[in-house]
Amino acid sequence: ICQRKVGDLDENTGMVEMKQGRVQTFEKETAGSSSLCRMSTRIGLQRAEARLQALLKEERWKDAFVEAERTLPAYLALYGRRSPLYGLQRFVCGKLARQLESRAAQTRAWIHLAAAFAVLRRSHGEGSPLVQELMELLHASRSSAESFV
Repeated sequence: ICQRKVGDLDENTGMVEMKQGRVQTFEKETAGSSSLCRMSTRIGLQRAEARLQALLKEERWKDAFVEAERTLPAYLALYGRRSPLYGLQRFVCGKLARQLESRAAQTRAWIHLAAAFAVLRRSHGEGSPLVQELMELLHASRSSAESFV
């Protein structure tokens, strides 16, 4: 269970609000810690998501990608492999990996997007705008990964 305070927990919504400048402090407090037990509760996962949102706001794509990937075991443990929430997190990982310019990142993007597609086409249907966007990104990721030499 996460004991460190990242932001203020709103008792009504259960959401964690990030305070200005807390991203760097949280990074120092949790450096090197990727333990599932730190995110095994919904509150721990909410804290990780708040940190991810702060990284996205700062446009720190690589750090955001690492943080998003780090949450996958918690999503899997809490919601299961077929959960739309797990699929959406894989989608987020795939989109973030597309922002990085390396063959390895493009390959990982394709892997995340393929996993997201497997889940989200069942939950949302192949005709939904989300799944249509996902299919476009999936094809683009494969092409990008193949174009790196």
